[in-house]
Amino acid sequence: MTLGCAKLDQQVADYLAWDQNVNTRSEIQKLLDEKNVDGLKARMNTRLVFGTAGVRAPMQAGFGRLNDLTIIQITHGFARHMLNVYGQPKTGVAIGFDGRHNSRSVQRLTEK
Repeated sequence: MTLGCAKLDQQVADYLAWDQNVNTRSEIQKLLDEKNVDGLKARMNTRLVFGTAGVRAPMQAGFGRLNDLTIIQITHGFARHMLNVYGQPKTGVAIGFDGRHNSRSVQRLTEK
């Protein structure tokens, strides 16, 4: 199915191929089935960035939202950065969680 924009088509295809969470993948599939281009653009055309308060975004499907896939991508990028800057660590890294919504599940994703 094409949405009339090759870039958006590719982003949606990539997200559906990479996201292993049935719930968030179905959010994107539903928007695709409805041909909701504006909804898909809102979720796909931005990337998350670190700010002074960390990474902030709604917890929804899409590359511009917090979800299992983007948490894994952020963690991977951060780990690569740490290796590039500091080399192979002699000690481990502490990964914690607190009382915020989904904090424990985010912590579990970062351990993998």
